[in-house]
Amino acid sequence: MADEPITSAPGTQPPANPPPAAGAPPAGASPPAPPPQGAPPPAAGAPPAGAPPIPKVGEDDEIPEGTERFEMTRAALRSRNDRHAKKYLKDTFGTDDPEVVKAKLKAAEEYERTKEEQRVATLTSEQRLQEQVAKERQRAERFKTQYQNEVRSQAIRTSDQVVRGIGEKFLKPKFLGGDVYRQLGVHLTSTYSRKQLEQLETEGKIGGVIEQWFGKFAGENPELTTGYEASLRAGGAPPPVRQPITNGANVDERPAPPNGAHAEQSFAPSAQNAMNSQQARAAAQKMGINWD
Repeated sequence: MADEPITSAPGTQPPANPPPAAGAPPAGASPPAPPPQGAPPPAAGAPPAGAPPIPKVGEDDEIPEGTERFEMTRAALRSRNDRHAKKYLKDTFGTDDPEVVKAKLKAAEEYERTKEEQRVATLTSEQRLQEQVAKERQRAERFKTQYQNEVRSQAIRTSDQVVRGIGEKFLKPKFLGGDVYRQLGVHLTSTYSRKQLEQLETEGKIGGVIEQWFGKFAGENPELTTGYEASLRAGGAPPPVRQPITNGANVDERPAPPNGAHAEQSFAPSAQNAMNSQQARAAAQKMGINWD
C-alpha cells in the first residue's frame, strides 16, 4: 500500500521554512567545493572530513575513557613506561631504585647459598656423597637428552637432504615433500622392519632403496618428472591412462539381455533391453494403466 501524503491538521498552515533534513546543508548554503585538480589525497590515517579530532595525550595526561585512538609523542611514551616500571618495582620490592633492587636480589642469593652450606654441613659424609651423586646424575641426564635431541635433529636434516637430493634426479622440486614423502615413508615402513632400516642405513644401502622407489614412482607418474614437457615436445608418448582397481569384472558393461522369444523388456530407459515409448504404452495398457 502506497504511503499517504502528509498534510497539516485542519485549521493550521504548514511552516513557511521547514527545517532541513538531518545531514543536509542549510537552505541557501552552497555545497562544499570539490578538491582542486591534482591535489594530493589525504594522508594515511588522517580522520575523514567532519570527524572529531584525535585527542593528544601528554606525559602526565590520563587516556580518555572510551577512546580507541589517540596520539602520543615518543617522550610521553617513554615517560609513561618509566613511570609504570618504577611502580612495579615499588610494589614488588618496596623501592623503585634499581640499585637497591639489585642489592636485595644479591643478598637473597647469598642468603640461599649460606642456608644450603649450613644444611650440607649437618649431613654426614655419606649423605653428602649421595646428594652429590644424585646431582651429577641429573646433570648427566640433561646433557644426554640435549645430545640426543641434537643428534636427532641433525639426522632429520641429513635425511631430508639425502631424500631431496635423490628425488630431484627424478621429480620436479616443487613436487617433493608432502604426499610424495608420505608415500615413500609408507613404502619403507611396510616393506622393511625398523631393524632392517637401521641395518640398511648402517651399511650405506638406504640411498639405493630410496632411489629405486623414486625411479618406480617416476615411471608411474611421468607428468611429475623433470623432463616431461621436453619429452612431449619431442613427440614422446603421453602418460598412460590410469585404470581403477577392480576384481576383474567390467563395471561399465550392462548385463546382456536374454535372447529368444521369451526375452523380457524393461520400463527402465537405461536398461539394455529398454522398451521404446510405444512398447511401454502398450505394456502399460495391458496392465490396466492408461497414460492418456
